[in-house]
Amino acid sequence: MPSDLQVDNIKDASATKTLATLSSSAVTLHSDVTFPAGHVIQYVSVINTSGSGVIATDDGSTFGTTLTLSSPQNGSKIVAWALGGKAVLVSNGTSRKTKCGLNFAQSGASGTPNFYFSGGTEAHNNSAGSFSSAPGVAFAEYTSDGTNDIVISCRCGRYDTSSGQWDVTTTTPIRITAMEIKQ
Repeated sequence: MPSDLQVDNIKDASATKTLATLSSSAVTLHSDVTFPAGHVIQYVSVINTSGSGVIATDDGSTFGTTLTLSSPQNGSKIVAWALGGKAVLVSNGTSRKTKCGLNFAQSGASGTPNFYFSGGTEAHNNSAGSFSSAPGVAFAEYTSDGTNDIVISCRCGRYDTSSGQWDVTTTTPIRITAMEIKQ
């Protein structure tokens, strides 16, 4: 016959430290509770349905909806990716590319630089006279210093002197996803 275990607190063997507390219907773990390496601590995903990252410089600019990882732990690995939209060339020509990337910024940290990662696929054109576009893809990995929230946004850059853009619409949205992983 099944039975229930009903408690309001879980304590260590010496009964000196509370490991978990039940309040109403929510369980709160004590801050000293640790998870094994590889455990996902946070998973956040947002959909960006408007805006464009139009660029005229190599590093480009951020655009659209941002994603925030709250209070990441020191040393945890942040893995993020963005998929979708359209990486587009705004002028035709040969060997032109638009790079899609992710921008990491630590909120509340005065003078802390942004971390810009570009990777994945990009629109490119190898012949004059035609425009091309492809779904934008960006991947990034970052180790948190545990000091502030991390705000992640899409960023569009260029590889040559021609401008490019990473377009977003309701029919071609970009999904930004990030995970904080215990190391």
